[in-house]
Amino acid sequence: MSDTEDEYQRHFIRSMFAKDEEDGEDDFVSQHTWTSSDGCHHLIFHLACMAPGHGSSLWNSSDCIAEHLLIPSLRSLLFGSENIEENIKWPPNRCIEFGAGAALPGLALLKQGAKKVVFTDRYVNEETFDALRLSVDKNSKQWGWSDDDAKKRVVIQGHTWGEDVDKLSLDEEAREKECKADVLIASDCIYNPAYHEALMKSASSCIDKTSGIFIVGYSFHMNVPPSQVLNFFDIGTMLDFEVISEFKKDYDGQRGIETDKKRGAVYVKVLAHKDSIHCQSVHQPPEITAISWTGGKDCNLALLYAHHNPSLDVRYLITFRPEGKPFRAHPLKFMEAQSESLCLELLHCIIPEGTTDYMQVYVDKLREVRDKYSIKVIVTGDMDLVGKMEWNWIERCCEQSGGGMRAYLPLWNKDRSECLEELLMEGFDIVYSCVKAPFFDGSWINRSLDRDAFDEMKAIVDRGLSDEEVERGVKPLDLCGERGEYHTMCIDGPLYNKRVVVEVNREPLREDLKTNWQGNIHNADSIWMISLK
Repeated sequence: MSDTEDEYQRHFIRSMFAKDEEDGEDDFVSQHTWTSSDGCHHLIFHLACMAPGHGSSLWNSSDCIAEHLLIPSLRSLLFGSENIEENIKWPPNRCIEFGAGAALPGLALLKQGAKKVVFTDRYVNEETFDALRLSVDKNSKQWGWSDDDAKKRVVIQGHTWGEDVDKLSLDEEAREKECKADVLIASDCIYNPAYHEALMKSASSCIDKTSGIFIVGYSFHMNVPPSQVLNFFDIGTMLDFEVISEFKKDYDGQRGIETDKKRGAVYVKVLAHKDSIHCQSVHQPPEITAISWTGGKDCNLALLYAHHNPSLDVRYLITFRPEGKPFRAHPLKFMEAQSESLCLELLHCIIPEGTTDYMQVYVDKLREVRDKYSIKVIVTGDMDLVGKMEWNWIERCCEQSGGGMRAYLPLWNKDRSECLEELLMEGFDIVYSCVKAPFFDGSWINRSLDRDAFDEMKAIVDRGLSDEEVERGVKPLDLCGERGEYHTMCIDGPLYNKRVVVEVNREPLREDLKTNWQGNIHNADSIWMISLK
């Protein structure tokens, strides 16, 4: 860009960039005041309009981490320990904030008494660093610091993750003694998987492996599959990091981004090296886990969640099926092919013919697999209560089985549209294996659950029910088929080693039950099912 063009761009942005409060010392930097939710803490921060993504916005994760650093009752939640001073040297001696931007967490650490904070961000232009300098200057004056205090306790520098890590300026004495950072912070830095390894390389090189912690705050951006974001923590595991605490906080969307409601949810994970005092005190081996399996979309998404949960060791798929009867909505041949592709053993729990007490059979079967395979956790893709049940079936059966077995329901009460969006974003290849009238017909069988199908189902929901259907007691379509309106099978996805291939007949099976659809999973006017060769 020529000097003239550059000056034009600057003039244009200057004319549009509204400042919330008093002017900063730079035409491209605006000043703002942040107040904690308890009203006890105030920080001045600056935003750089010429550095999009590098100090131009205040992200929810920065707000969240700052609050949890400053408010004592929240700090114990952040670190997973009530004995903060003993376990992590509070206030910390040496801290580094990666991708600092508005720098609220780093400023919060300084306010808490941290002896040294290094604010880093990628160099895009000088405005990012002008904003950081102004924030440090304004707050240090508010705290009564001298200029010498600020120089001793603050370093502001450019840093490209994974490069020149030894140049991160803690201080000369620290470098001579090979001292590392007590606290690292990365706030909304892992949305781009291309930079995961580089960021982890910087963190691994800088952290004190005996007592340091790495605080990572993130949200899911609508253009990146969540599993790809979570791969950051898989890389951390390969570099001997473990998650010692985690929590979620919900905001009403991300400031200034109306179209991306997902970013309203902030997730925070605190990592430490596996040999640190934190992991020695909290470390427990992951629990052996089985996925309650039908092969459909929901259990596949639940499997993906479980795969990314460090406390779970997923080894098995488990299916409960009737003795001597085919599983037509979820063909067994299909499930066995999925098991092979996923490299997870499929366990069969057979429900004897003539069973009347189904819960007792489930409880007995769970006890059997618990004792034989040491399974502690059963993961289910259930989202809601079914029919007249007042409790989740698998959860209740796990409780009844005893021995510490528990259920994990990662999709419970999850928004239906969000679930389907996530399946599409993650790249699952899913087909309809069973559909029921009055919402569907045989043309849906073996059709892909893609964007077009999703939109058609939303149109069915938006259209509502006819007067005749309402009179018959028909309930509206659940977008995820939680009342049995439709079933699916997954033929490929993020954890599959190869695509599942089964031969399907052109014409689906059809039964006319004439039982009137009333939202019961066993009822329908007509039902169509996939037919395998």
